[in-house]
Order: sequence, then structure tokens, then C-alpha cells
Amino acid sequence: MEKLPAHKRNVFTSLRKQTHGNTDNPLKLMRDLDGHTSHIDKLQNMRILDGHGGCVNCLEWNKSGTILASGSDDLSIKLWDPFQGREIQKIQTGHIDNIFSVKFITGFNDCKLISGAMDGQVCYIDANKSGRITSFTCSQESNRQRVKRLCSHPISPFVFWSALEEGSIRQYDLREPHKCQGNNSPCKNVIVDLTASCGSLIEAKCLDVSPTNPSLLAVGCSDPFVRLYDLRKLSLGRLSTPQVYTETRNEQGCVRSYCPQHVANGYQRKNIVPTASRLISTTYVAFNSLGTELLAYMNPEHLYLYNINSPIPPLQYNTDTFKPSFITAKPLNNGFSKTPYLLCTPTSTIMHQSTGYPCFEKTVKTLKELGNKAYGTKQYMQAISFYNQALYHRPYTTVLYSNRAAGFLSRNWNGDAYACLRDCETALQLESNTKKCKLRRIKSLHELGWVEESYHFLKEFISQYPGVVAEIADLKHKIEAAVEKSANEQKGKEPKMSDAHCILRGFANQLNSYDYSQRFVGSKNVATDIKEANFIGYHGNYIVAGSDDGYVYIWDKSTSNLVLGFQGDASIVNCVQWNPNFSMLAVSGIDNTIKLCSVKQTENQAKNDMEALWKRAKQNQHQDNDLSIFFRNFDYDDLQGNDGFGEHSPVCRPS
Repeated sequence: MEKLPAHKRNVFTSLRKQTHGNTDNPLKLMRDLDGHTSHIDKLQNMRILDGHGGCVNCLEWNKSGTILASGSDDLSIKLWDPFQGREIQKIQTGHIDNIFSVKFITGFNDCKLISGAMDGQVCYIDANKSGRITSFTCSQESNRQRVKRLCSHPISPFVFWSALEEGSIRQYDLREPHKCQGNNSPCKNVIVDLTASCGSLIEAKCLDVSPTNPSLLAVGCSDPFVRLYDLRKLSLGRLSTPQVYTETRNEQGCVRSYCPQHVANGYQRKNIVPTASRLISTTYVAFNSLGTELLAYMNPEHLYLYNINSPIPPLQYNTDTFKPSFITAKPLNNGFSKTPYLLCTPTSTIMHQSTGYPCFEKTVKTLKELGNKAYGTKQYMQAISFYNQALYHRPYTTVLYSNRAAGFLSRNWNGDAYACLRDCETALQLESNTKKCKLRRIKSLHELGWVEESYHFLKEFISQYPGVVAEIADLKHKIEAAVEKSANEQKGKEPKMSDAHCILRGFANQLNSYDYSQRFVGSKNVATDIKEANFIGYHGNYIVAGSDDGYVYIWDKSTSNLVLGFQGDASIVNCVQWNPNFSMLAVSGIDNTIKLCSVKQTENQAKNDMEALWKRAKQNQHQDNDLSIFFRNFDYDDLQGNDGFGEHSPVCRPS
């Protein structure tokens, strides 16, 4: 029998081992139970913390998980007792605009905090004195001075970093005197200057430091590339004056970047000009507790998981041989891999390593049949979920990759065509003469706009199977039309692009960004640029994210399946923070309240309605225009004034 991971085992087995002294370390038991499947299934809204007078934009647990800090548009920070549901303290920060980030400083008995706000200030706060000790106002551009995120590391509690919309990452050291000089003599504390390589339009949105490697800094910006910096290779300086952009300019200090290949490749190809509605940014980045994985929440896209230790090269084709580039994934000792994107031994009849049974044992066969049934009724998300579960247990199975590829191609959400392509190439490595996979590869390449590749494989397919020409006549006509259009565009002038598009194309060409290992779909991230996603539990077995529809979404990381969703806000859920020591989730958004979700066992436990959740996830894929999002999500008290908005401004301004 294959050994299940700790978070999926029977919880009583772990408790029994502890009772009989079979557990080497009680701390290991606590970590195994943190984020256990039995806890996730029973998460419910348990308590509402009410006290803020505006949107709650940021949440932060202390190290022990006994105090929750919250920052709001009412310019205050509140400390809460999550177990009694009461306010411990209200802190007047001195900010004059919406607070976007709050963090505890380790080592001061939960008394010292830092906060960042829309006013460009970073405040160092002493809770015992109910106010700030000092503030930093380092931004040079008054119209782009918002501090979007702060981060620190427990090894160096006096040092912390901020991400500002001016395009900089600034470093602060509380042990050194600091005096903001203003525009005449700007502060020399810029550790990353994005404007030097990406132009004046770039904005820093989020950042995080690896918990196991304090020199590794991840930064998300107003583009789809997540950058990794080695702080040991960077030096402090002043924000430079952005020069005219050129594609030869290099990104200083960036040791690696990540981006979904269907996005990066779209900027690289000159026949694809992204529209304004498809400009993608990163609203949140987070390392897992081991520092081996990085989670990124893309706007207006999905959640992507990147591998830090073994980064995955993007799927690309050699222009001469049209051979795909892949990374070879070695199978784990227990017979299955946690990485769904693999290349493995060239056979689809793999014997289970511990039992010797063929890979199509009863459970996997049942999941395959359920997936086929759901696909037959056009329930593509359900079908993909069943195939995900089957592939988790038996990844070396051609037909499962082929079937899931068909599901991606038929569902056709953002990134599905590329996911289909990856599955097709994996299946073709297992069995090189799979006709269905070859046809689906051609279709996915056409959907992606990879004209040269789709045309090459189309000709190859027709030469191998000449009898199918009539069946694929429509596809053949579309691909040939795309080839002709591409040829005509190459003869004429290149499509005119904005400066932002030029910068994105240049950066995509400079760095061959690494690809994602897993993708989590179903939520919606369009309306705000502070929306969060996080790991659940010490082992990060589950992924949680906020959404524009007011729901909290949770995925099983091992299968990337959506497993739970519940109401977290009347409008938008922005903040989702898992307690570091107790099975408790803090949620906030446009409402003035904070919801605490915890495990609750009742006699009539409400069953999670997956059909309704899948339907909601499908609805989230339909993008609204900016105006409809604005009016739906931001409340106005009075619309009778001469300017159309009356004397009252929106309760929560969009960021």
C-alpha cells in the first residue's frame, strides 16, 4: 500500500502513536495536525471581530498565534484576542491614509509593530505607548508613494523591507538613525530599483523573504514576472531617474524570475500584442514554511506555485528541430510524485513499487471513469478534478494525461491551452505515437497563437495520418490563415505597442523565466491589487485565497483541486491569514469586520456543495469591465451631488 502524506492520514493514527510514545517529536505531531484534511473539511465562520470603521486591508498573526493585528482605512491598528473575540487594544498610528500592511517585530513580546500605508509612510509602533515611535517617509513621487507591503525576518528583527508603487524596494534598520531628507536629498535606502531596468511605469506590489534563507527576497510587481533577489548581492542606494527604455537594459541583482510560460511567451512573440485588459500583475507572493516553494497570485489570472530548489524550465520548441524542452522529474521512493508536470520512464504500464499491482488499480480506474463521465456531460472542471486525483496516485499513465489535456482544451479558461500542451507533451514522451495527443497538441498551439509550431505539427500530423484531412479541415484552414497573416505582418510594420508592452517584451527576452509547477483555478482576482493567497498548515498542504465574489477558496496542493469555498465578505475577500499554531483562518475584505474561521464539529455537519462551488468558479472566469467592478464593489452614501458622487467619497477606494 502506498503511504499517504501526513495531512491525509487518519488523525487518530497520529494521536495513537503519540499516546503510545511512538512519535519521536511532539512538535512533529502538532505540525502534522496543522492543516489536516479533517480540519479543513470542517472550517466554518466561527466569530466576527467588529470594531473598525473602514475596510480591513491587512491582517497579521503574532508568532504564537494568540494575537491578531489588523490595519484599516480608519487609520488605526487593532490588536485582537481571537479566542475570546475581543479587542485588546486600539493604536492610533499617525497615518493620514489607508493602511495596507502591518507586521509584528519579532523579539519584543508582541509590543513592537510596523505599518505601511497609502500616504507613503512606514511607521514603527510601540503598542505599550499606544502610538508610533518614528516614521519613514522616503518616497520621492507623491502620486506613487503608496506602501503596499512590508516584510521582515525573525533572524534579523531590526531589519525590514517595504514595497512601494514608485517602483522600489526599500530597506530599513531600526538600529540606525533615519531622517527623511525629501526630494532635495532623497534617502539612500533603496535595495531594489525596478525603474532602472523596467522604466518609470513599473510598480512594486508585494514581497516576501524566505523563512529558511533570509537573503532570498521575492518581489511581485505590476507585471507577470516574480523576481528573486539575493540580498547579499545588493547594495543600498537612491532611486534613480528612469531613462528611456531599451531592450538591452538588464535587471540588476535579479538572480531568477518566474512567469507562466503562456504569459511570458505572449510578450516575447512579435505576432502577439497583449491588450490593455490582459496586462497582468502580481498581487501577493508567499514562501512556504520550508522556503522550497513560492506562491504567486496573479491579477487577472490564477494562482501559480513555483519550485525554488528545482525550478521548472518553460516548455519551448527548438526552431530547427521542433523538439520540446523539458525538465526530467525523478519518481519518488513511494511511487508517486507531488509534481503533476513530469517526464518519466517511457512506458505507461508502470508497476506500483511496493505492491507490484498494475497502475490501474480499482481506485484509479474509478476516478478515470468518473472523469470520462463528467467530460461526456461537458462538466470539464469536474472531469479535470477526477483526472488530477488519479494522476496524483499514478502519474505515469498516458491516458490520464491525454484525457486531462482534452478537459483543459474544452474548458478553455485562461492558461488552459498551455496546460493542455504540457499534458500532451508529457503523454507523448510516455507513448510517442498517441494520435489524440498529437491532435490536441496542434489545437492547443493554435489557441496559444504559436503559429510556426502549430503549422509544423499540422503538416507532420497529416503526413502520418493522411486519412484525417477531411476531419480536421476547419482546423487546417484556421492554422493556414494564421500563417498567412503572420507572414503579411512580418513584411509590413510591427504592431504599435505601448511603453509598458515594450518593457514586458524586453524583460521576457532578457530572462528565460522559469515555469510553474502547479496552478490553482476558480477564484477571481480583478477588482483589487492587495488580494492575498497563502499556504495552510506547517507543511503547506492546502492553498487558500480571497476572491472578488466575496468567497474564500481552498485547494488541495497535492492534486491542485478546489476542495472548499465559503462566504468571507459581502463583496470582496482580500486578506486570508492562517494561524501559525492553531487551526484558524482570519479573513477580511471590504467589510469593516474580520471573520475568524475555525474547526467546528456539529451533529448535522453541513456537506460542502461541490457542484455549487464548481458553478461559482466557472462564473468567476467571466471578466467584468472595470466600471462594473468599480460600482459593484465600492459603496456610495450619496449619488445626488453635482459631481455625480455627492459630498461623500467611496467608503473604500480602489487601489
